[in-house]
Amino acid sequence: VGYAEDNLRKFFEAPDDPRPADKVLPELYEKYKPNKIGLSFGAARGAERSLTYDTYNFLSEKMGAGAQEHFVPAAPLIEEYLDTRIPEEFATYRTMVELTSVLTRRALSSEVIKPGKTTVGDVRRWLYDQLWANSVTTWFEPDLRVQRKGRPNDTSRGFLAVAPESIVIERGDLVHLDFGITYMGLNTDWQKMAYVLREGEKQPAFGLQRALKNTNELQDALTMRAARPGRLPGEVYNLTMDEMKNKGIEAQIYSHPIGNQGHGLGPGIDFRSSKRPDIGASLAQPLRPGCYTSIELNTQSAVPEWDG
Repeated sequence: VGYAEDNLRKFFEAPDDPRPADKVLPELYEKYKPNKIGLSFGAARGAERSLTYDTYNFLSEKMGAGAQEHFVPAAPLIEEYLDTRIPEEFATYRTMVELTSVLTRRALSSEVIKPGKTTVGDVRRWLYDQLWANSVTTWFEPDLRVQRKGRPNDTSRGFLAVAPESIVIERGDLVHLDFGITYMGLNTDWQKMAYVLREGEKQPAFGLQRALKNTNELQDALTMRAARPGRLPGEVYNLTMDEMKNKGIEAQIYSHPIGNQGHGLGPGIDFRSSKRPDIGASLAQPLRPGCYTSIELNTQSAVPEWDG
């Protein structure tokens, strides 16, 4: 750094009179003669390629003759660092997940939703107010989707199609909420569904209950049996999908690492990965102890009471 200061000394070697980089860099290169000099360039994700063109040229010029030949992308190191949570972060993360869960359940309850009156936009705005009230932020807008008997499936983005804010939530609707918070440099990502009971109903139709059971089967297969440290995400994906095929469940998995970024660096258990050769490096990395994953998935089930 260009100056000395007490807080910097907690984390860095900061001399009282820092020397300019163009003097120090060649000395470091000559002293250590590194085989590899890891820089943030040449990678698939933005967080792994933050080096500017001018900075690259500065390093090439100032570090010394031959140093540029040892420049390599630092993507594997950056990914491992950002994909690994340390034990001291666990309590904070658990509190964040609990808050995400509480706000989600409240948003999908009668505290917020008055059937026939409350709109999708009303629920979103309530969540924004709660973010402010709880001194947290978010890394994406709260997304709601509404499924309803007799209503055609949205196809503009398939299962990602978001309901317009003007839609009024009615009795008999199935409401899906995708929501997460940002706090202390960490992020959560949470999906929940709720059914709005019709007048006189005590529980959803059997077909909807069966649909939920199918998704619970998928969650258990992925988290309780397939996902283990050391396994490649492709192996986890195939083990899970094979179990679903044997059970006759039509499943889809789009899980991703989470941490310092919402869609974080690290191995992702995702059906789209096989179609994205540019993110192949992450697929070759096994699940790490200490990595957190947002388990996002769905199943498609025919509901007899909704005419199939």
